[in-house]
Amino acid sequence: MPLSFAADLPPFLFDLAAPFVPAKLIVPMLERFIATNRGFAKTRRQERSGTVA
Repeated sequence: MPLSFAADLPPFLFDLAAPFVPAKLIVPMLERFIATNRGFAKTRRQERSGTVA
């Protein structure tokens, strides 16, 4: 196991022991997905320009 990974592991495991708030994870995941999804971006541009059938 790389030393850098071993050093990061205890804080990560400690965070997992804390109560989990889904909104803190889900909202950023959805924001990133929408921001990076090419199909969504294309459809959004088409809707704004009025070219969607």
